[in-house]
Amino acid sequence: MMAVVGLSLPEMIILSRVMKKELIIRYVIFMFITFTIVGYFYNFIL
Repeated sequence: MMAVVGLSLPEMIILSRVMKKELIIRYVIFMFITFTIVGYFYNFIL
């Protein structure tokens, strides 16, 4: 559910107005890895 908000197309459009493409790519990769790790950790606990 976090990825829906964190990596949405409207957010990328808004960020493209204030950030360079390289930073947006780094942001997307970081958020994807973070959400994946949190998801695995959450499933491990349950």
